[in-house]
Amino acid sequence: MNRQSIWSILTAGGYATMGDGYDASGQNENQSSAGWGYANWITGDYYNMTQYDDATRLINFWTTKGIKYWLMSPDNSLIQSGTRTYALAETGQQYVFYAAAGGNFTVNLAPGTYDAHRYNPRTGGEVLLGSKNGGSVSFTMPDSNDWVVYQPCPI
Repeated sequence: MNRQSIWSILTAGGYATMGDGYDASGQNENQSSAGWGYANWITGDYYNMTQYDDATRLINFWTTKGIKYWLMSPDNSLIQSGTRTYALAETGQQYVFYAAAGGNFTVNLAPGTYDAHRYNPRTGGEVLLGSKNGGSVSFTMPDSNDWVVYQPCPI
């Protein structure tokens, strides 16, 4: 799984899948010398777990952070500045911003006060960024890796 592709697809309101192919003997047909991970879902054998760890963190993010993603829609009009930054929002209620290239970005939030969090999709680590008021809000990511900023609900 390409983490950045999947996160970009999801924050654009799309649907993404991943899978593996096995022949009748249980041998993986998709293993490559490029080091792509694969799993035999029948036996529970996993190889090159990195990509499956990415998938687990992605699923955990959307199911454990109190985000009602089914109420959200893609809305890149909220992005005032930033490179490869995407927005999924239920305007005035909850926001998820994905900065695929890290760096700085500025968004326009509806009036209100929001409890902002920065999530690391590579490790699952999280930092509370504190309260942010609606209007033009800037965020600075620690580096050029991909990062997620979310506000699950107004305070």
